[in-house]
Amino acid sequence: MIYQPRRYMGWLNLVPRAGYRGTYYSDTLTGLSVDDIVTTESTDDDGIVTSTTSTNSIADSSNAGAQLRNMFEIGAEISFKSFKILSNSGTGMRHIVEPYANYTLRMDPDIDPTQLYQFDSVDTLDEVHETLLGIRNKFQTKRNGKPYDLADIDTFTTLNFNTEDDEDVFEKLYLDSEFRPALWLYIDMYGNYDVKESNIEEFNTRFRITRDESWKASVEHRYRLDDNNLISGSITLYPSSKWAFNLFGRYDFDESRIEEQGGYIQRKLDCMGIQLGGSILPGYTRTNGTEEEDEYRFMLSFWLTAFPEIGVHGKDKY
Repeated sequence: MIYQPRRYMGWLNLVPRAGYRGTYYSDTLTGLSVDDIVTTESTDDDGIVTSTTSTNSIADSSNAGAQLRNMFEIGAEISFKSFKILSNSGTGMRHIVEPYANYTLRMDPDIDPTQLYQFDSVDTLDEVHETLLGIRNKFQTKRNGKPYDLADIDTFTTLNFNTEDDEDVFEKLYLDSEFRPALWLYIDMYGNYDVKESNIEEFNTRFRITRDESWKASVEHRYRLDDNNLISGSITLYPSSKWAFNLFGRYDFDESRIEEQGGYIQRKLDCMGIQLGGSILPGYTRTNGTEEEDEYRFMLSFWLTAFPEIGVHGKDKY
């Protein structure tokens, strides 16, 4: 990707770009599709049989050999910042507003995703014609003589110009925000609102407290429409620089049950770290009346501490 950052009139930022992505695949598919007609029958409580017929399009699995996929992209990002001093007393307070737009046109690749064995997100890349529109609001003060972000609120949406028959150009509004009211308190929020359906599709909130490097605690709520409504909590104690003890749990509001609970013990040696933990997923009764038994999980991990830049560090579980 080649960028050419420019500034006009001393305040307007414009960054045009052009790029190419080449991906070599040792095996590809023909990309042909066939219609698989499926008929299912169901019987209700009164003995009435209902037949349902559906058509599924599936890709032909014949191998087409090695190919190089070529993708070209052009785009440009435009933005500017303005600010206002809200308070000069104490450490002060200022408000920064940054509207921005990011246009992307990715040409239709010469190999369709249906012609690829799907392995990761790279294989799903396809034609894109969209503009990301957003506005970022920051509230800043000073800590130790340096700017400190008390709040960073980013709201944005995507205008999709490459729509299908049942899609709209504008469908969702997104929120990505961080609040740092104190050095020891972190509040993060992320979510999106479906304008077409008039409902919140996803919203996640996380609170984290870190005190004197001796302990930290967090509470997180995750909501996804028609999927889950979970709250999780975790607390980790650090009696010394070498030891850590953790407890965590997760509760499902939709099913009114504890989904998982557990913890771990962590020990750091001179050249490596060791973490031993486990959790239990309590059994429950499914909606169809069947029973799910208790499930136990155990974890043992190691990572290097002598070479932190290449180590695999242990993480809290949520």
